Amino acid sequence: MLLLNKEDIKSVFTMCDAIAADKECYRMFNEGKFDVPLRAVINGSNGNFLFMPAYSEEMCAAGLKIVNIMPGNPKKGLPSSIGQVLLIDGETGEVKALMDGTYVTALRTAAASGAAFDLFGRKDAEIGALIGTGSQAMCQLEAMLCGRQLKEVRVAARNYEKTKTFVSQARAELGSYGADIIACADTNEAVDGADLITLVTVSGTPVCSAEYFRPGCTISAVGAYTYDMQELDPGVFAKCGKIYFDSVDAVLSESGDILR
Repeated sequence: MLLLNKEDIKSVFTMCDAIAADKECYRMFNEGKFDVPLRAVINGSNGNFLFMPAYSEEMCAAGLKIVNIMPGNPKKGLPSSIGQVLLIDGETGEVKALMDGTYVTALRTAAASGAAFDLFGRKDAEIGALIGTGSQAMCQLEAMLCGRQLKEVRVAARNYEKTKTFVSQARAELGSYGADIIACADTNEAVDGADLITLVTVSGTPVCSAEYFRPGCTISAVGAYTYDMQELDPGVFAKCGKIYFDSVDAVLSESGDILR
């Protein structure tokens, strides 16, 4: 059995690879070539435990991702989202690989955003905005930079000091993309006039006002995975030309932004 940590995966699989893989998997899912039941969620006293199985007869493989969302983890020096991924042989049932699910989750989720920006984003996009600086934020930022050649990305979160620290790290890790990465103290300031916007928070209330989203922008809202969570100002939906879901069943079962 292969044991793959974050660095192992990063050494052979880039964000651009992940975006291409996400596009292919969405195509196969849409064609009915995957069996993907709705994930099981157990609400614990310290956080949520999520179990996500999938099977592909064409690939002769099954997978199981276990992701645990623990809001108290950052105080312990751990990511708030933590987990593992199992790759299972579809013929023998053997577990062929165990992968760092914390990184795979951040990579796959960001790649979905990157695919959306590549397919739907303005071709002349120049300004991006990232709301949130948690464990998935760096991958989300890279996916945005892969989706379009941006001149500027503004970053904002609840804690401005943490935002500045994140931006310093992002400049060091993602400087080769050529975008100017800027820390903003205010979320509305960050999204005002932006072409591509990613919301990746665990907020229970909207993180910025709909009036600041410019016409023609593309928004990837990835954080609200339960009814009690909400990132988007409901006013955004009145301004939307189109709304795309990765899975209608999942969104109508789980997404606080949509359900509320």
